Amino acid sequence: MTFHFSLAPLLRLRRSLEHQSELALQAASLELGRAQQELREGEACLQGSRRAARQTLQRGSHGAEMQFEAGCERVLRDYCETLRNQMVALQATRDQRTAEFQQAHGERETLESLREHEFETFRAQELRREQRELDEAHLLRLWASCLEPALSPIA
Repeated sequence: MTFHFSLAPLLRLRRSLEHQSELALQAASLELGRAQQELREGEACLQGSRRAARQTLQRGSHGAEMQFEAGCERVLRDYCETLRNQMVALQATRDQRTAEFQQAHGERETLESLREHEFETFRAQELRREQRELDEAHLLRLWASCLEPALSPIA
């Protein structure tokens, strides 16, 4: 007899949902990582812009150059601030995806545990059935061997 888990379709669904939530978590982590890298690059550009502005001041440049440097720095600062705000939102999204994945993982594990328990119960019943059949076969052979002398003609 073969094992049949009555909740197999639900288990397949739980596995699928867990996989989907894992992919969503990976995507959110990747997006957050990209934003972090972009922020690091933006901050490096901002520091470069500040160095350039200092050099411009030390050279004794024109006011237009200084205004241009100040404008570039302001744009970079705003860009970095926008990235920081995006990272807060992306972190919240990743946290939510993490919670969803943990929930889906737990639900799948619960069904897996139930399946394993049912399989072990099934296996124990199968072993008992097989042993009972062996015992019955042995008793039949024993009974037949006991009857054999009684059925043989007396010489």
